[in-house]
Amino acid sequence: MPARRYWPAIIVALALVALLSAGIFHFHAQPSRFDLAGMSTGSDRVPLRWSGLLLNKDVDIGGKKYDIRCSAQFISPSVVLTAAHCVQDYRTGAWYDPDKMYFLLQYQDGHFADLYRPVCLSRFDGWFPLMDETLSEAEKAQTLRRRYQWDYAMILMDHDSPGGYFNSAVDWNGKYRHATMIGYPYAPLTSQTIQTAFGSLSFVSDRPNVVALAHQDHQGLTEGTSGGAWVSAFGKEMSARENFIVSVSSYVNPGSPGVSFGPYLGSDYNSLFDYVSKGCPR
Repeated sequence: MPARRYWPAIIVALALVALLSAGIFHFHAQPSRFDLAGMSTGSDRVPLRWSGLLLNKDVDIGGKKYDIRCSAQFISPSVVLTAAHCVQDYRTGAWYDPDKMYFLLQYQDGHFADLYRPVCLSRFDGWFPLMDETLSEAEKAQTLRRRYQWDYAMILMDHDSPGGYFNSAVDWNGKYRHATMIGYPYAPLTSQTIQTAFGSLSFVSDRPNVVALAHQDHQGLTEGTSGGAWVSAFGKEMSARENFIVSVSSYVNPGSPGVSFGPYLGSDYNSLFDYVSKGCPR
């Protein structure tokens, strides 16, 4: 079931080592340094015009304040798609403060076309499962491996996208073999431009409903791209025949350079979309 943004944080006693062994996230933190004062128009290329930077300000990590940043994109006039670990701390289950969350559309080198604030947000409970303490360490590790299929979240924004949105492909297995991933690379926040990498799709054998994107021609586009869409039929037009999101960037594995991993979007994707589109009703 989806979890509302106002639900209490779900805290479980998980060993950090066990969580990190399940996969290396596109997670990076840096001291707060972003100035929200100025708004100006950034890149306006279709379909990148529907994407932007998701910024969580002043997140407390170990008693210090950091900015957590991810990639995100519109999937309807008012709903944005990103990774679940971009709205909820993957280690503790603490939700990031929506009052300090910003979506900067078409962010590029310190400029952006528009600034959005969340009305509500949600992800599936499977992303942060309650852990039965009677389970063995092996069983806990297996539970953690299963969570990656749920590493996506949706956010209802306070106003609409001015220039359209991506299509979504649900239960697409057998239809698409390639995709173009988009996202912001890990770099100082004041000097960033969204990038793309074309690659081939495959399913991960040891993790249910997890897919891999091998983009050997752009191996450096890994860390920092969390929540960025993988788009099949990537094109320059807004139509029903192009730009289908098939996954979002979730994690990388140092043992597989040039490969990113993300959740397979099954039919549950539509139920989450309906829930968020209606304002995350209680």
